[in-house]
Amino acid sequence: MRIYFVGSDRALDLSMFGRQEKLHAAFSRAMREIGQAAAAGRHRPILTTDSAEYLDYHILRGCVDFAQQNPTSEVVVEYYVPDTDLDVPRLEACPDNLVIRSRSYRGVAADRWIAARVEALSDCDVVFLAGGAEGTAAVGTLALNRGVPIVACPAFGGPAREIFNRTEIVLDAEERAELGRPWNSESADALMRIVERLGMRRRERVHSYFLSYLHQESAIADHLELLLLRHGRVVMRDEDGIAVGASLNEEVKSLIQEADTFLAICTDGYTRSDWCMGELDLARSVRGPARRVVILRVGTEEFPIVGRGNLRLEGTGRGDRQLAVLRLLDGERRPGGKGLA
Repeated sequence: MRIYFVGSDRALDLSMFGRQEKLHAAFSRAMREIGQAAAAGRHRPILTTDSAEYLDYHILRGCVDFAQQNPTSEVVVEYYVPDTDLDVPRLEACPDNLVIRSRSYRGVAADRWIAARVEALSDCDVVFLAGGAEGTAAVGTLALNRGVPIVACPAFGGPAREIFNRTEIVLDAEERAELGRPWNSESADALMRIVERLGMRRRERVHSYFLSYLHQESAIADHLELLLLRHGRVVMRDEDGIAVGASLNEEVKSLIQEADTFLAICTDGYTRSDWCMGELDLARSVRGPARRVVILRVGTEEFPIVGRGNLRLEGTGRGDRQLAVLRLLDGERRPGGKGLA
């Protein structure tokens, strides 16, 4: 899932650690541990800066640590930045299995960051807050008002503690106690479990999509994912196992079985891919009242025979894909998505 990380060490609580330098070191270490835990859970951090005073810097370094220790696991990090900003990280030694993607947004004179922050908030599954100052307070308040799940870590004070006290997310007593404890060696994993639980709760009430596509056509999948996210839908896709072989791994199977709509992006070569056809066959075998299998044809590829009994849409051009997404959304309200094709 996508986790939007927000916070900094600009307004930390000195009473909890005694000395400024000790507090900053504790904050840096804790956020690095959170980055490792997020990468280990195959989550995708959304970050907005690479300045060392912000938690983003340390989250990324935690992801780097995990990628270096696990060279067969792909780690994806996304940066949402103003279109005038050059503060996207340039790591001296970036592991081959670490993918950094950036998206830029035009801000306004009063706040060049506002568009990037709003888009990140729209695209994420959960917001994670720690420490922080005015920007953290603003994002946290906006997330509360929009009903976006928040995990606010109060251990380092600042607006994150204030948001923790205001949060409307219902946690059980054990989870709330875990969030309220001083930071320790088990905190990162414990907080990530809370993040996952809140994210899954949100997915349970939002229509979800699994995107099946050829790895070389990831740009088209990115476009469709962006369109669906703009409408608040949950999007799942496999970005690690596509090249592994014809046998689907258990994680991919679980994602396909969990999704409300399976969307096959049928580009040239899709039907010749054992991996893609394996995903499609599995999707068609899953049954449920909200279950849909949709074939989106891009280019000249013939609709796969196994898909002719399912819903079909055209998606060659960007305009075609925008129209297709609107029809998909409309079909969510109809039994089995009838009327799409």
